[in-house]
Amino acid sequence: MTRSIMRLLFTSLLLSFLLIYSCSEKTASTELEKQMPDPYASIDDVKAKKLLMKAMEGAGGLEKWESLSEISFDKHFALFKEDGAVEMDRNQTYTQRNRITEEGLGLDKEKDVVYQLGPDLIQISGDVNPQADPQAIENSVLSASFVISIPFKLLDEGAKLSYDGTDQLEDGREVEVLKVVYKPDEYSNLSTADIWWHYFDAKTYKHLAYMVKHADHVSYVENTGLTEAAGIVFPLTRKSWRVNEDREKLWLRADYEYSNYTVN
Repeated sequence: MTRSIMRLLFTSLLLSFLLIYSCSEKTASTELEKQMPDPYASIDDVKAKKLLMKAMEGAGGLEKWESLSEISFDKHFALFKEDGAVEMDRNQTYTQRNRITEEGLGLDKEKDVVYQLGPDLIQISGDVNPQADPQAIENSVLSASFVISIPFKLLDEGAKLSYDGTDQLEDGREVEVLKVVYKPDEYSNLSTADIWWHYFDAKTYKHLAYMVKHADHVSYVENTGLTEAAGIVFPLTRKSWRVNEDREKLWLRADYEYSNYTVN
């Protein structure tokens, strides 16, 4: 057998092996994908699902978000009364450690608020009162966690999502709207039956603002500045307004500034 024939046979065998290997790898990958749960499976509204997926990518990606183990940042906020008087002015440091308990961390419960939120541990230090009303502490923790977790938080159980069309913000920016309704009577992880409208930039799908209808008032929150840490988009500055149901601003309720993000 000549060398040219041997070389041809060897090349043919190598190509056949590579083809079989490639097909088996593709089949194994497809089977693995089938076994993995679809995080968007509970969303019935196709347009809502597509918008949320684009929003996830615009915020850095769900896979990257789920890989984070700790998020920490400084937060300054001021609350205002209807007449413009300052009701509260605070500087705090917020830390969220994913999938961890407080055991062995040496946390100072006399100075810090320490809260176990599902598998995550929340710690707030600075201008805080660990002995404050438990409900007030819980509300503060849930609010802080929610703010930095949008849009990823919208995959939580009990959130009913629907596409609410397009809109235009006060500054003229075009947005797509995701409506979210919560039903606390059906899910134990929810406490209030609020209705939310999230506004995502129609081009970049960044989270620009949201309006929420509570039992006794309506709030409209603008992300006036965004920043990025470890590839994830976070709020930098925010303003919260009391508005009517037509989103007309009545008065400024709160002003927020976030800084020194550390993400691992």
